[in-house]
Amino acid sequence: MTFATLGKSFVSRGIVLTINYLDFEIYTEQVMNLLSKTGRLKLREGAKRVIVTGLSLAPMCSVKELVELLTLGNSIRSQHPTYINAARSRSPPSSK
Repeated sequence: MTFATLGKSFVSRGIVLTINYLDFEIYTEQVMNLLSKTGRLKLREGAKRVIVTGLSLAPMCSVKELVELLTLGNSIRSQHPTYINAARSRSPPSSK
């Protein structure tokens, strides 16, 4: 099902559909926003969950926009080589 088909099916029933994307990484005990270079994010513990404050949500309406957001996240994430394999990043790609 495409974004357009999905949107039409909700609109026909009077429902507004919004799809948002977020991307973050936890690396060396720090939480970083991968949609902007705002620096370290703060974590707060709620009664039954952990809340990440300052996390960006990006609305998206197409596969093209999703790919652009994935590319942005991959460009910002930490990539530090390990002593075992200098060509491989410690953090997995966010697009997988």
